[in-house]
Amino acid sequence: MHSIPEVLRSETGRSLGYDLYVYRSPLEVTRLPATVREGFAYAATRRPARAVPDRFSRKWLQLRCSAYVRNRRFDEQVTSHWLRAIDVVACPVTGLMLTHGELSDTDWAVCRLDPDADYAPGNLAVMSTRARVARGRRSVDEVLRLARRDTPTDGLQPADWSRLAALLQHAGVGGSLS
Repeated sequence: MHSIPEVLRSETGRSLGYDLYVYRSPLEVTRLPATVREGFAYAATRRPARAVPDRFSRKWLQLRCSAYVRNRRFDEQVTSHWLRAIDVVACPVTGLMLTHGELSDTDWAVCRLDPDADYAPGNLAVMSTRARVARGRRSVDEVLRLARRDTPTDGLQPADWSRLAALLQHAGVGGSLS
């Protein structure tokens, strides 16, 4: 795990607040950390051009907020354009068509493949909310054990667990394929 160095944390928070303003975030600003509120307030006084957010910019801001709250680094290569580039039509784990904003288990989610690692290109993948929730913080070895069972677990079939294990291994997440 790589936490944000304290010297950069305030700058990161203000930058996030500024972008939340630019992208018309519906987040309740008073609930955000002080440095994020500072960035939001600064942007409100400067009145920069505001952008109309799409699902990729909203997800980018959501991921940045999660990273900030968890004190995790957020790689600058991860942008709304990058999220658009990795978007998929079907979940690579379940094979189900992904939905957007329906609050269902088929909604798209961006998952950190190694939950102990940063928000970085090699550690993020698009999958269904069902797959992300089922995965949780399970290790590759636990995922492989579930793949060998004869019955579904947490909404995933054994074949789904096998595909998830392959995705984790491809990303270099620890564990064995024995």
